[in-house]
Amino acid sequence: MQKFDSDVLKQRTLTWSLLNIPLLKNFVFAIDDFDKRKMIENIICDFDSRVLSNLQSFKLVLIHGDFNEQNILVKKNQDGEFDVCGILDFGDTHYAPQLFDIAIACTYAMLECKTMDVIEAPRYVLKGYLQIINLTAEEWKILPLCVLARLAQSLTLGAYSYKCEPDEYVLTTARTGWSVLERLLKMEHEELVRLWKE
Repeated sequence: MQKFDSDVLKQRTLTWSLLNIPLLKNFVFAIDDFDKRKMIENIICDFDSRVLSNLQSFKLVLIHGDFNEQNILVKKNQDGEFDVCGILDFGDTHYAPQLFDIAIACTYAMLECKTMDVIEAPRYVLKGYLQIINLTAEEWKILPLCVLARLAQSLTLGAYSYKCEPDEYVLTTARTGWSVLERLLKMEHEELVRLWKE
């Protein structure tokens, strides 16, 4: 996707893009718990000031926009291990900093993790990713905030969708997402970077 170019996709805007985190302010009313709503509002503010205000520092490329366990194809190799062989669902493809894709993948790895401490899951996503593409020092610095932003986005839009049309599916992230968010917020970003870099 790094070499693909599309003037049409460059005009595309998506509610689910991390570029639109400030729009979450229009949906936070759907979170009934005051403390949780305040957490989300703080993340929106922090992301806006630390990431979006410095957007010119990052090259915008075409990203998948929704790397999660349901959109990644794997096949079993001769050793009985699974290798990634493809991706599905390009419905959220848009131009954004490349870091957003890895942040989204790290977020969903934590939400779906059942084999280790969820806070450690991004380390394994990054271990594979970094074999192909390196992160700059600036990207490492804001990676935890990008993960927090995706969690905030998923939790907020899930709560809003549930208010509009009650369906348990839209609360999938909420099952583990709030506890993951609270744990991440108790940790310093530098501490998370050290853990994920190991």
